[in-house]
Amino acid sequence: MRLLKQIWNYKPAPGKNTVRIKAAQGLVFFFAFMIGCTLISRAADSLTVPVVEITTPKRMALTHTLELDGVLEFTGKIPVLGPENALVTSVAVKQGDQVQAGDLLLRYDIEEIQQSISEKSFALTKLELELDEIEQNEKYTREKNQTALNRAFDDYEAQAESASFRVKTARDEMNRARHDLRVWEREGEQDSGNMYESLQNAYLEKKRLYEQAQLEESQALNQANRGIEDAIPGTYTREKERKQTEIEEAQIELAHLKKKIASGGALHAPAAGTVMRLSAEPGKRLGGEAAAYLSGNGIAFTAPLTQMQKEELAKGGEFIIDLGEGKKLKNIPVQVVPIAEKTGSYQLEAELPEGEPGAAATAQAIRKTEVFPICVPLSAVNGQNPSAFLLVVRERETPLGMEQYAERVDVVIEESDISYAAISGAINSDDQIIVGSLFLSDGDRIRVGIS
Repeated sequence: MRLLKQIWNYKPAPGKNTVRIKAAQGLVFFFAFMIGCTLISRAADSLTVPVVEITTPKRMALTHTLELDGVLEFTGKIPVLGPENALVTSVAVKQGDQVQAGDLLLRYDIEEIQQSISEKSFALTKLELELDEIEQNEKYTREKNQTALNRAFDDYEAQAESASFRVKTARDEMNRARHDLRVWEREGEQDSGNMYESLQNAYLEKKRLYEQAQLEESQALNQANRGIEDAIPGTYTREKERKQTEIEEAQIELAHLKKKIASGGALHAPAAGTVMRLSAEPGKRLGGEAAAYLSGNGIAFTAPLTQMQKEELAKGGEFIIDLGEGKKLKNIPVQVVPIAEKTGSYQLEAELPEGEPGAAATAQAIRKTEVFPICVPLSAVNGQNPSAFLLVVRERETPLGMEQYAERVDVVIEESDISYAAISGAINSDDQIIVGSLFLSDGDRIRVGIS
C-alpha cells in the first residue's frame, strides 16, 4: 500500500518522460477499483446467501413422557344394594355425608313386600301340588305300562316261535323238493321231460314259499318289537325337572322377600365411609342398581385416559405422582379401568399411601428407550415416513473458490419423542445437519452460522 502511495505521489523532475508515470498511476487506480468491487460483491453475497444453524447426530436414548392431570379420591367404592322394586319412603342421608357402619340410609315400604310374600307362598304351594300330581301320574302310568309290556313280551315270543316253525317247515319242504330233483337228474330217463319239468317247478315253488316264510317272520318280529316299544313306560323327567326348577326359583325369591322383611324396611350402611352417590329418592322404587355408593378409607389418584395414552402407559417406565408442595411419589402401581371401550375411554387408578381427597394432582409416566446410534433434533427432520429427509452441509468447488450448499439425504424415522428423532439412512455421526431448514431445498447455497 505504501508503494502505491509512493507511485501515486511521485512527481518527476522537469523534463522527464511523464507518459510512463501516468500509465503506472492508471494501473494503480484499476487495482483499487477491482478491490472495491470485490468487497461490494462479498457484502452482497453475505446478504443473499442464507445463514444456517447446524448440529451433529448424537448417540442417545429417547425419553417418552406421558403427563396426566387427575384428582385424589377415596378408593374402594362400596355398593349398597336395596330390595329391588321396593318403594322408598324416606332417605336419611345425602351425597357427601360421612356415615358409620350400621347408620340408617333409607327406609322402604314393607307392606307391599308382605303382600308379595303371601302371593309367592301361594304360588309355591301350587307348584308343589303340581309336582306331586306329576309324580302320582308317573307312578300309575308306569304300573299300567308294565302290564302291557309283559303282554308285549309274551306276544313277541309267541310270534317268534310261530314264525320260526313256519320257516322251518317251508325250508324242509324246499330241501325235499330239491333232493327229488337231483335224484331224477342222476337216475331218471332222459326222454321223460315232463317229469323233470314237474319236479323242477315243485322245487321252485317250495323255494318261493320258504323265502315268503322268511319275510313273514321278519315282519312279524318287527311288529311284535314295535308293540314292546309302545308298551315301555313313558317318563315325566323333563316335566318334573322343569317343575322342580320353578319350585327352587320360587323358594329363593321367597327367602329374599323374607330377608327384606327381617330388616324391618330399613337399609343400613355396611361400613364406614362417605356417601359418594345416592340414587334412591322418596316416592320412587329401587331399581337393579345400587341404592347408594360409599367410599372406602383408601386414597387413589384417578385420571382419564385415551386409547393412545393407555397404549403408551402399557409400555412401562417410571410412574411419578406430584401431590404439590414438593411431595412426589414414585414407583406407584397403577391399573387401567375401562369406562367406554368402544369409544376408547379409560380411567387410570393408582392407590396412594397419603393425600387429601378432592385435591388436584399430576402424574408423569417416564419411559426411556434403547440407545440409538443416530439421533437428531425434530427441527432437523423434514417430512414423515416414508418421505422423511435431512439437509446436510456439503462443499463444492466453484470458479470463485469453495462454497457450501445443502444436500438432501433420505432417512427413516425409527422412533421419536418430543425433542429428538432416531433415524437410519446414509448419515454419519460427524455429518453437519441443518436445523430448521424449512425454506431450503436440495442444492441451495448456504453459510454456516452458530453450531
